[in-house]
Amino acid sequence: MVFLSSFTIWNYVLFIQNILMKSITNPDIFFFSCKIIVGLVFLLSAFAKIFDFPNTVQYLAVITSINYSIVEIGLVVLIQFEIIISIFIFISKYYNNLIFKVVTSALICFILVNIIFMGAGISNCACFGTKYSANPFISIIKNLIVLIIIIIIRNRNIQNKKTSIV
Repeated sequence: MVFLSSFTIWNYVLFIQNILMKSITNPDIFFFSCKIIVGLVFLLSAFAKIFDFPNTVQYLAVITSINYSIVEIGLVVLIQFEIIISIFIFISKYYNNLIFKVVTSALICFILVNIIFMGAGISNCACFGTKYSANPFISIIKNLIVLIIIIIIRNRNIQNKKTSIV
């Protein structure tokens, strides 16, 4: 039984390695993988907040000193925004201007909020609810990486449009 589970884990490792190697040699797979990663970041963030909604609202209300009801409404809007953005990222063949601008603006706002949280000495930004503690500095790094990936994908799409016109 131990051999079987070790064998299965090894198969998964080889499978992931195979995908990574193909993505390095095939730009289409690489850019598709990047798009999936960006969509999953938004989707996982939304679902983490959903599953820990009451605690996340309470935590954000305390650290921001904003009325509980207002934080609750704001968090619902944020969760819906993250789910809608992730769906648009998953289903769009290309990042059109609107999606690119909205996602870029959201990431810049998230970075600014995390900078404020760092300055205030807050240890958990609640980016993934309160069950998964996320340091604001780590969250800034994550958002910068996602922003860079989005810009790379956007530039690739612009290049593809230029070459398909010719």
